[in-house]
Amino acid sequence: MAIDATATLYRVSKCGFFNEETGEAFGDLKELVPDFGAWLQDLHSVGETVTFEPSQDGESLRVFCLVLIQISGQDAFLFSTWNEVPSLEEGIQLLNVESAIGSAEVSGVAVNPRSLPGYPAYFVIMPSTGRLLNLRFEQRLNGTRGFARHIEGFLASASRYCVWDANDEARLVGYAKEGGVVAEGFDPAFRYVIARRPGQMQYFRSRALEVRKLHRKMIIHPIEVEHRPMFEAAQRFLGMEPNARLRAAIRFNYSYKTRISQDRMNSILEFGFGDGVPFEDGEDIGFTFAKEASKIHWVSGSYARSKVRINADRTPDGMVSLSSLADALAGGALERILDRTNGTS
Repeated sequence: MAIDATATLYRVSKCGFFNEETGEAFGDLKELVPDFGAWLQDLHSVGETVTFEPSQDGESLRVFCLVLIQISGQDAFLFSTWNEVPSLEEGIQLLNVESAIGSAEVSGVAVNPRSLPGYPAYFVIMPSTGRLLNLRFEQRLNGTRGFARHIEGFLASASRYCVWDANDEARLVGYAKEGGVVAEGFDPAFRYVIARRPGQMQYFRSRALEVRKLHRKMIIHPIEVEHRPMFEAAQRFLGMEPNARLRAAIRFNYSYKTRISQDRMNSILEFGFGDGVPFEDGEDIGFTFAKEASKIHWVSGSYARSKVRINADRTPDGMVSLSSLADALAGGALERILDRTNGTS
């Protein structure tokens, strides 16, 4: 059956261990995938695939790996996660965390202590080209933040580069290249940036001197340290008392008149695509040009994103069949999706 999906293409900008002071690094995406696959083989259930424990102040809950499947005939892997949510919502599916990896048991009705409310997320990792494709079906969230935390958590706690104390197997000494000594000052990192359609990005650059107004849509997470200054400033501007208990994400939209230089346009366009936290769905930058006062040109139109249809099956409980999805991607769907998104790094 044909299933509608939103496909978004990303580029993995960092994957491995990095020393920010010296600029040195080791490990990469090509090594990550087989390393992660070998780790999965030693586990017995989905419930064991958690790679990080959420903090009490954090917004993200646990993330589980449902499956890692090589797409037949291609240097590409289907990676599916289950993202825990804090409460049961209408129509949400439930994952049995004791189900076998690759054969996840999902229920839309039964609720028991071993089941977790959440939603699935689907990714295609292409190690040789450093690309990451996200497929979002009927879910509102695409799971990219959880995926990044899951991968970084694996690098930090279960990858081949982890060195453990010989006298205390629970104590992590540090990280080292295979066969080497512990490298001081190195930390794990996994970052990705959204790919862009080059022609549309050039369009914005060519009209930099015509900009008369800048627009911004953003999502503020009050519990995240880097977001708090703006959130608290916005509260003050609105005459509100600071509220440290707010946890839910808040959407902010603002705009102001301005003129910018060519260099400033380049800087703005790179803002949402740099090596920091990438834009979330719903975030955007827009421009109003001279003599077009009623029109906003949004940068999201240049994202490598497209609506697609994939011939895949569903399980009896309504989840997209992972094996069927992998077969569809192997049968030409992956090339067609990449051609539709038409993204470049």
